[in-house]
Amino acid sequence: MNVFKRLEELSNDGSFYLKALDLSFQPFEVESDLSIFSALATELETEHAGYETLLLDVNWRSHLIACMCLIVSENKSHLEELKNRFKNGSMVSPQIAVVMARLHFREMMDFFPAI
Repeated sequence: MNVFKRLEELSNDGSFYLKALDLSFQPFEVESDLSIFSALATELETEHAGYETLLLDVNWRSHLIACMCLIVSENKSHLEELKNRFKNGSMVSPQIAVVMARLHFREMMDFFPAI
């Protein structure tokens, strides 16, 4: 599945994935925007290696989409892939760290030691 194309089809917006970086969500749009990521998350869960493919991609945009879909679906099945992507680096490493901490708080206590 081409997630960028599918997200564009669901949202009618070719740059919809950038909403995940928007710190000024409009209150009246939040539920609608999250429901689009949720719909994509449902599709990714049925796709063979959907999340794995996104997190192995070198493109940070794929990582961002994976993060949004994992967080809205509360899918806890991809911790190792998230850890590997974080270790290998990404332009959205802060978002990856947040997803790991939100979905796997206890496991992350050792992964992110206190400074």
